[in-house]
Formats: sequence, C-alpha cells, structure tokens
Amino acid sequence: MKRVYTASAWASALTMAGASLAFAAPAVADELPAPAQGVAVQEALVISEVQSKAPETEFGGADWIELHNASDAPLDINGVVVMDAKDEEGITLEGYQPIAAGGYLVLVNEVDFPFGLGKADMVRLFAPGTALTEQGGLVEPASVPFSQTTLPSEHPVPSWGLCPSELGDYWLTASSTPGAANDCIEGEIEVPVEEPSELSTTLAINEVESNGDDTDWIEVANLTDEDIDISGYAIKDNDDSRPDLVPNGSVVPAHGLLVLDELTTTNPYGFDFGLGDGDAARLYNQDGDLVAKYTWDAHAAVSWARCPDGTGPWSDATVSTKGEPNDCSLPVRLNEIESSAPGDGADWVEVINIGSTEVDLAGVTFMDDKDRGDEAFVFPTTVLAPGELAVLEEGTDFDFGLGGDDTARLFDAVGDLLDSFTQPAHAGVTWGRCPDGTGEFANTATATPGELNDCEGYVRALAWPGASAVETVDGEDWFDGDLSGLDYDASTGALWAVHNGDGLLYKMTADAAGTWSLAPGYEDGRRLRYPDGTGTVDSEGVTVRDGEPGVVYVSSERNNDAGSVSRPSVLRYEVAGTGELIATHEWNLSSIEALAALPANGGLEGITWIPADALGTSEGAFAVAVEGTASAYLVQLGSAGEVTLVETLPTDVFGFDLIADVQWDGGQLWVVCDEACDGRVGTLSVIGGAWEAGQLYERPAGMANIANEGFAVARDLCVDGAVPTFYADDADTDGFSLRTGSLSATCPEAPTPVDPETPGGDGGDGGNAGQTDGDDTDSGAPTACTVSAPAEGDQGESLTLRLSDECANLSVTVVMYSEPTVLGTFTVGADGTVTVTIPEDLPAGDHTIEVQSADGTVLGSTAITVNEAGTATPVTTGGGVTVQANSGGTLTLATTGPEAGRLVAGALLLISLGTVMVLAVRRRHGSRGRA
Repeated sequence: MKRVYTASAWASALTMAGASLAFAAPAVADELPAPAQGVAVQEALVISEVQSKAPETEFGGADWIELHNASDAPLDINGVVVMDAKDEEGITLEGYQPIAAGGYLVLVNEVDFPFGLGKADMVRLFAPGTALTEQGGLVEPASVPFSQTTLPSEHPVPSWGLCPSELGDYWLTASSTPGAANDCIEGEIEVPVEEPSELSTTLAINEVESNGDDTDWIEVANLTDEDIDISGYAIKDNDDSRPDLVPNGSVVPAHGLLVLDELTTTNPYGFDFGLGDGDAARLYNQDGDLVAKYTWDAHAAVSWARCPDGTGPWSDATVSTKGEPNDCSLPVRLNEIESSAPGDGADWVEVINIGSTEVDLAGVTFMDDKDRGDEAFVFPTTVLAPGELAVLEEGTDFDFGLGGDDTARLFDAVGDLLDSFTQPAHAGVTWGRCPDGTGEFANTATATPGELNDCEGYVRALAWPGASAVETVDGEDWFDGDLSGLDYDASTGALWAVHNGDGLLYKMTADAAGTWSLAPGYEDGRRLRYPDGTGTVDSEGVTVRDGEPGVVYVSSERNNDAGSVSRPSVLRYEVAGTGELIATHEWNLSSIEALAALPANGGLEGITWIPADALGTSEGAFAVAVEGTASAYLVQLGSAGEVTLVETLPTDVFGFDLIADVQWDGGQLWVVCDEACDGRVGTLSVIGGAWEAGQLYERPAGMANIANEGFAVARDLCVDGAVPTFYADDADTDGFSLRTGSLSATCPEAPTPVDPETPGGDGGDGGNAGQTDGDDTDSGAPTACTVSAPAEGDQGESLTLRLSDECANLSVTVVMYSEPTVLGTFTVGADGTVTVTIPEDLPAGDHTIEVQSADGTVLGSTAITVNEAGTATPVTTGGGVTVQANSGGTLTLATTGPEAGRLVAGALLLISLGTVMVLAVRRRHGSRGRA
C-alpha cells in the first residue's frame, strides 16, 4: 500500500530534502479510519495545488500534484484517473490509503505519475472506472473530468493553487505548500507574463535552419560595436525541459554572426534537440534572462532569415547562408536567352522567380553590356509566383539586339546587380539555365520561351498523370503531425502508416463505400520498440513483404530517446495481438560505407520491398531512401542481422535534395520528394537488368506544396480508370495528415484464357483476331497501340517490350508465333514497358510478338529474330567488375577473390545507369527537426 503522508510526515520528508516549510494541515491520525460509506469521490476530491517547476528542495525538483479531500470523512481515491493535457500516459490510482477528512495527497512525477507538466499544461481527474488505452489515453475521448486546472503560459512560481479555498479559483500562491493548506495571496494577484514571440536585445536571432539536410542550426547576430561572449548561455527551442548550454569559447563578433549547430558525432558541443515544424529558437544569458528569440509556424523551404541582417523582417530565404550575411536580393534570375532566332526572329530574354513567395518586379531593369540609360527596359508592376517565368521580347519590350558575345544583366530597383550572363557566342539554340533558375547556362535542346528549359540530358517534369484534386482521409483528431511512411498491403487491403515522433504504427482499413478508418487496436497507434524492448523508434518508413503475412518492416533514423545518435535501422515486427510491438530483428545499415557517418536526423526515411521476379534475381531486396545522402539503396537483409548492399539506385537523375519515400508499384519504383522539391515524384524501373529513369511528375495541381513524407499506391483498387494514391503529411497541414488522390490507369478485367492453337490470323496484321463474334462490349481498353521490341534476342533471354502511352498500366497477354506460345499475362508499366522472357526451347528463327488485351483483342505486334543461345558477352559493371552475360539473362562472375566474393547475383544484374540528368530543383537544407 502507498502511504498517505500526514503533515508531520511531509515535514520530515521535506526536511530530508533540505526544505524548511511550515504546515497548516488539519491534524491527521497515523492510523486512518476506514472511509465513510456514501462519500462520492467526484464530489469531495479536488486538485488543490500544482507545481510544474519545483526547486531542488521540493522532491528533488520533480513536478507534483496535490489532491485535497474537501469532505468531512476519509476518502478512497483508488480508481481515479490522473492525466495532463495530452491523451497519453494517464494513470489510474491504485494501492493508495484513503485521504483523511480535510487531508492532502501529493503525487510526485516519476514516482506516482510518468508525465511532466509544461507551460499551459493541464491536470485532469476522471472518475473511477474511466477506461484507458495501453498508452494511457482515454478509450472514450469525450470523457469529462470532474476536476481540472490549466496552468498559465509561463511556469507558475512559486506554485499554482486553489484560492481562497476548495471553492475558489486557481492563482499563483504566495509559497508552495505540498501536503498543507494553500498559502494564498491576498489582494490583487500577478499572473505570469508570457514571453514575446520574438525578441532582440544586443543579440538577435538572424537565420534558422529547422529542416536541415545535415543539421538544424541557429545563427546569432551581434548588433553592437563590441564582441559578446555567450559561453554558458542557455539555448532552447520551445520546450523548457531540454535546455542546452552554449559551449565555451563562443564569441559573437561585433556586428558579426555566430552559428549554434546541432549535436552530431563530429560536433559533440552542439545543442541536443531538433528544431521542429513550428518551433522557437531562444537564447538566455547566465542570469536566466531572455536575450533573443524567434518563433516560426512551419519549416521554411530553405531557411528562415532576416533582411537586412539582424533587424529586418523574416522571410523564407532564397539560398541558405549559414554563418554568412543573408542573401537579401530579390529572388529573380535570368533563365533563358535567345540572341540568334531562326529566320531573323526577335531576340528575347526569360526571367524566373526562384523564391518561395510572390515577388513584384516593379523597378527591375534589364540591359545588355551597355549602360543604356533611357533605352533600358524597366519592369512595370509585374507579380511573379514562385517558379513563374516572364519573357521580354525585342521590339516589344526592348529596342536593342543581343550580340554573340553580349552580356545580359538584371538590376534591382536601387541599381544593384541581381544577375548577369555573358555569352561566349550565339547558342546553337538558346542559352538556358539547367536546372531552371539555379543551374549553369548551357545550350538548350529546343527554345522554350515562357516554359521550363529543355536541356540536353534532362527530363522535364510532367503534369501529374491523374486527377488534380486530392481530399483528406483522416479526421482532425487522428494524428497530430509527424505522420511519415505509408504502404498499401494488397493481400489484406490495409493501409499502414508510421508516426516518427512517438514511434507508432497505424493500420487503416476501408469499408465497402471506400471510407477509411483506424483498425481496432490501432486507434492510438501501437508503440514500436527495439528488440530489447526499449527505446522510441523514429519510424519513418513502412512496408510489407511478399510471403510474410502479419509482418511489417519499418525504417528508422534513430532512437528518439537518444535523439543525437544516428541509428539507421530496418526493424521487423510481427503485428498479431495488441499493445506495443517489440522488433524481432534489427538491421543497422551504418555498416554500409555511405551510411557510416550520417547525422542523427539524416538516416532512413522510406522503405519498400521489391520481389525477386521484378529484379530478375533469385532473391528480392528492400529499397531504402536515405535523407542524409539524398539517395536510395537496394539492400538484402540476412537472418543474423547482416546487411548486403546490392546497388546504389540512380536517384540522382531526379535532382532531388532529399528522398522522403520509395514505393514499389508492380513494375516501377516511385521515388518521392517532399516540399523541398515542390512535391515531385519520379519513377525508376529495371530494363534489361539495369535500373533506368522513367518520368518525373509534378504533384497534383490541387494539392499545396506540403510536407508529404509518405506515398502509397493501391493499384488493385482501380475503379473507373483511376487508381487511388495516398500521401502522408508530416506537418499535419490544416489539421490533416493523410490525403488521397488518383493515378490514371486502365483497370484490368478478369483475364480471358488464350488458346494458342487459334491465335487469330497470322499475328502480324494488328487486326481483331481473338475477339468473340458478336461481342460489342466496350471494355474501356484501347483497340490498338504501337509495340516495339529489340530486333533480335537469344533463347532464354529477358527482353523489354515498349508500348505506346495508350496501353500504359493495361493488363495484357503476350503471345509469340510462329509456333503459338503464351509468354504470360502482365501489367504494362506506367512507362509503357513489359518484360518478357523468350522460352529456351523456342526454335531459332523469325517470330512475331503479339500483345492482346484481356478480352483477346490484338493491340499490336512486332517482328523479332530469335537466336540460338550463344556465347556469353562480357559486361563491365559500374564497379569495374567484369561479368559474363548468359543467354538466360543472368550474370556470372568472371573474377575471383575477395572483391568478387562480396558481390551477389542481385548486384550483378543491376548494371549502373549512364549519366542522365533531370530537372533539378532549388536546394534547401532540410531535416525536419523533424524526426
């Protein structure tokens, strides 16, 4: 039984802690009588006093809650539920002796309750019998407390108490009196003053990086003529419970800057917390006085910066300038220049807004290499949205021509140079920045005035191949931000999601009407633990694996209970039962050289399983996305925790600053970036044993540029030409974290068996062979499409068919003639490709490949020459290892020794892609403070 202290017992306990307090509690006998019958705890028990920032003399500085029995009889308080403002970690009082009539019970943090009390927090009491989840949340969220109080926006000092009596209101006390009647202030009561959201003194916060690719950091500016030593100052975010000290030797030079960086393995003196998506940076001197503060509502696309330095208003920076003066120039740049248009056409110049907000070009001046005076073009009021282009044309906007070795220049409204480019000669087509706005000027493939540049070797982002609209899936109370990876399990129809901040796994299911809800047992998520049962997994990605029902794999950056230490792991969980989940296996990918020194907040973001048949190997593999390297890797995970790097995937072709998720979708790998890349998504697929880039897509036009860290495709839910897609928003924009859109597709029908003995014609005429007489049913599928294939192939070789766009995502049957042979039924990739294998026993000679729709309609055909299986052709992989390509489409080692022994068959099949460049985006430095 836990003891209820009498006044004398409390005095003894506090004296041992170094306190000297007087008590005015009613006299209470050590032997308490039994509680009187008929006294309702809800009518007699009140929260009497609360301490959220105790001195060391009170219970070692622990938070405490004082309960008071306001009745004239002993009170049994067992069964009462105690919670703070959060719907988690609540506790049910058990094993306590009755509180004497008029007596007190003090509950102490980490002894009686697990949660700490913060600014503006609450303390709530719920009636006995109130049910709690395993995480300590309310089973019935609408439950009403019978006693509660809300703390002020600053920690109450000395304490927060009920005054003048149990029938009064809550105010600051004159002194804290745990276990005794409250010491109430008489007369006017002073309420704690809330800190301002922004403050500068002799010091100012000048730039903040809260979503850093490498680390979060805070830049401090000195506004005076003298150096200021800030060694030993306290640095905080918006949480008072985790301050850190500025290291010794930290001096902000006069009118200069000093960067306070996040803790890493190479910077052991950094601050040991991340900056979040809506947070604060605060600096306190050694007397505890606030000297500088800045508060933001969301991550910046680049960084939050002041212009001018130290004193100006805040904006999302054009470029990050860590430790350097902020780039306060207008974010407008030259983008494409035409100085020798075909047919003596007019010269023209294109400019672009590279910022993240609208800009007005009023007063911006364009000139060539001559100071034109009145001949210069000056922009009138012209508002450009982020990424928007404006074109100036000779004869319409300016009257001078551009020479072969001329210079194009842009000046802001006060005459400062914004941008310039000197042509070495007339371009073959035009001179354009590659990538747009930020890259170097290069000769373009085609002139694109008013459109993004068409650069040789770059893939231009296309419009999203589906509906422009998205809609929310979750309710406002489902998640509170930090929702990250997603995966759709076609075998069960479940949508899995992970929460990175609290290390939770969620499962969602849809009813017959397509409405999604949290599955039973997952309403509050299930806590994820490491194999030893400890830790809070910073769960960033989730996937299911073929052949392992009831199992999910989670990718993680770190253990949030040790948030400054990198732990880039994949964890396996068996999800049967209820309650928290303990991993059965952990694979730490820091054994891979490229991942050996990741920052704590730069580890594994996304994960997806790719089956063996898709890779053309004997084993499947996991693709993992890594934030700190902005790359994705194909890995195999052994039963004893060993990790084998199969290949580094060619994701750099998309120009992404980071990769937020990867998702395998039956023939292609979706590679996802978040708001850092304007929500763009690219595709990769295996073509002829090597990974190749497919397309780069913009986000759906109806979705804002939000922090989508998770992406999933539910292809088997295809209805009316649309496949559902899902997006997880880490920032919980507008109170919602889960959205759904669509991807255009031809929904497959049940395949019609093909009789190879009656193929329907010679297979090469593209006619209607194979259709049933009199069947006029319109399946919605195209009646024809272009089919192409290599001119020849070996017996047993895998080869790729390419179909025109109208047949993308269609379910097709592939048949090879002269002797009719069904090669199988396949789903055409979104990039129009199908991989088939020539039978080893197919006779050599000339053949025809025919592609049929599900109802037997011949969509198209192409000729191919099949060769006898011949001598293997040597191939050199990107790593310089020579292998032999056999006719069966596999590769075998042509070298021996340790280097060869480290390679696996899967690695050899995935030949490095040649240099391909795609449309890149403006770099932003970003980890989410994020978790």
